[in-house]
Amino acid sequence: MVLESIDIRRATIADRDGVEALFQDVFGEARPPETYDWLFYQGAPNGISIVAETEGKIVGHVGTMSRTVLCGAEEVVMATSVDSMTHPGWQKRGINKLLSRRLIEENKAEGAGVFGGFSNENSSHTVVQHQQRQSLGSIPLLVRPLRILTRPWRILGASPEPISSSSVQWPDDLKELCANQSIVGIGTRRSHEYLHWRYQCPGASYHCVELRSGDVLQGLGVLGLRHKGGLKLGFVMEILTHRDFEGGDRKVLKALVKKAKELGCDGLCALGFSDSDQRQTFKGSAFVPIKPGLLGERINFSVRALNEALHPIIMEKKSWYLTWGDTDLV
Repeated sequence: MVLESIDIRRATIADRDGVEALFQDVFGEARPPETYDWLFYQGAPNGISIVAETEGKIVGHVGTMSRTVLCGAEEVVMATSVDSMTHPGWQKRGINKLLSRRLIEENKAEGAGVFGGFSNENSSHTVVQHQQRQSLGSIPLLVRPLRILTRPWRILGASPEPISSSSVQWPDDLKELCANQSIVGIGTRRSHEYLHWRYQCPGASYHCVELRSGDVLQGLGVLGLRHKGGLKLGFVMEILTHRDFEGGDRKVLKALVKKAKELGCDGLCALGFSDSDQRQTFKGSAFVPIKPGLLGERINFSVRALNEALHPIIMEKKSWYLTWGDTDLV
């Protein structure tokens, strides 16, 4: 077949089963059926899903999760690329290029100011080329060992117990904390609505810690759990602190470390670009930088300004405040 037989169009909720079947064909595993709805139709604002279809079968897909990002003094919508995939029988025919072009057009039409995302070594070249994103480099990983030093055999291929899915139980005064949060650098605007959506990811396991002064919620952290290479790992998903909470990030991080130990994690993982204040916070709490490939594939972060006035701001990588919550990997 030739590309003229391919229909590139914006998807609807009715395409869920076709997209999930494509996911299984490409990645060799199924995911919770609610994932598609969560990614593209339940956020605030909703995401965008684009499919390539021929003879009633979906053979390609690209999409973006949408979130509000603080970019300097401005709030803009950032479209984060997810679920880029082409059926093995249709790869290397230019389908991803056509899908990416339509995806960018749709995001521009809906007013997104920034386009970007996270990619592994296999897909980084393709997304940078087809989506005209500029790479800010590999995301430096930091890890705090918890139990692996006393149980090194775990890394040799143990079969840990399954991790049960778990959603965050939010405190009643979360909205007040969000309204008074400390804001640093370029990053997701962690609103009450955003957090409620993000941590309903189907099949995932998240846990929350709270720090209070009297009855006032001063800080909150979210921990994600995942198996990797025989290890049970915790991931720093969020650190949210009141703007008047002195030393709040480190205090919340300390509570997350304690929670990770209680849950039996072998290590706790974090993100932080070099020279950023965020990275210094982790290093000051016994986190050590490691080579990205040691915990799986090298993850790159790349961006593109759909509003050209934002280009010089978003290309300053040390200004980005990124957490595992900004990815769809945990």
